[in-house]
Amino acid sequence: MKILLSAFECEPGRGSEAGVGWGVAWSVAKRHRVHVLTAPRHRAAIERFLAANPQSNLTFSYFDFSPRLVRLVVNSALWQIYYHLWQLRIASWAGTVAETFEPDVIHHVTYGRYWTPSPLWKLRKPFVWGPLGGGDFCPAAFLPGLSRRERFFERLRALAQRIAEFDPQLRSTARHAAVVIASTPATQRRLEMLGARRVVPLLQMALEADFIRKGARPEGGAMFCSVGRLLGWKGHGLTLRAFAAAGIPGSKLVIVGEGPEKSTLVALAGALGISDRVVFSGAISRTAALEYLARATALVHPSFHDQAPTVVFEAMALGTPVIALELGGLPLQITAETGFLVAANTPGQTVNAMVAAMKRLAEEPALREAMGEAARRHVAGLFTWDKKAEQFDEIYRSLIPAKAQA
Repeated sequence: MKILLSAFECEPGRGSEAGVGWGVAWSVAKRHRVHVLTAPRHRAAIERFLAANPQSNLTFSYFDFSPRLVRLVVNSALWQIYYHLWQLRIASWAGTVAETFEPDVIHHVTYGRYWTPSPLWKLRKPFVWGPLGGGDFCPAAFLPGLSRRERFFERLRALAQRIAEFDPQLRSTARHAAVVIASTPATQRRLEMLGARRVVPLLQMALEADFIRKGARPEGGAMFCSVGRLLGWKGHGLTLRAFAAAGIPGSKLVIVGEGPEKSTLVALAGALGISDRVVFSGAISRTAALEYLARATALVHPSFHDQAPTVVFEAMALGTPVIALELGGLPLQITAETGFLVAANTPGQTVNAMVAAMKRLAEEPALREAMGEAARRHVAGLFTWDKKAEQFDEIYRSLIPAKAQA
């Protein structure tokens, strides 16, 4: 089949949205002819990779506004406007490509968020939209624990998304998509409210099969690790409180990442009396972060509204159990055999449950090893890019029955 992919972010060797764009393009191209619409900033990395790893089924077109306009995008707010305009323009850019390439299916991949429309359905081909997330919010009980700045942004995010739902372009995208893919149950509910006819639950992220391996566990005390930008909604404050309350002798907590909440978190560690046992690594290389994950007793990831965080897949693939909140896409990633999903009813209840999970993993090495092995098997069976390509293939073929029988 011929698949036209829209991937605003798409680059080999990257995580997050760029990694999703590349992972979908590369894995689907093993089965079908794929042409990707993306932005020129990814071109150098893509061409270097393809020069070393040729793939005749994978081709690209690069579209953007004038360089002068792009240079004006100097902060996050302007970037969101720029992305929205890029999406509105992509149908006209893609029209010429589609006339030559003649796709069977058009698939929007990145960004994977439900509140920004894609006009590619107007090209009158079966249109697949997603995987999409963004329908989850910080539970109200946890908002008082965030800084004033973080509370403002959480409320602003919720308001902006609700306003976006009134956009006729967004509702048209939902109604005209042949299939919409949702990464979280809450997002699925929002998409159905917008008029989506067929919604398929499927997580956004995956890993290459050769990434799955067993980490080297050092001798000594328990070491817990958290990885992610230092933002309030990532839940690092809960991690610090749980680690302090657990009081596990000889234990250490490593928090990997940078962000505007760093000074607040450093001060909290001091107030809890655990500064000597907490390492704030700052921004480090992916290789260095993976070394921490491979050695950790557990990844602690109490995020309030993640879709399918790459770091959770990476930890599981390295045989590291995960402690996370039962929110967003995390219940679709983690099972009772691979980690601990903690209910997020109140901060006190959540911290207590995290403490219990930390203690069990620190005090029961056999449990940690069993969970780690189950986590590796879980990722290998469900969450590799080749498996993801199979799932997309089923969707594409359901839309083009004649191709499925060919």
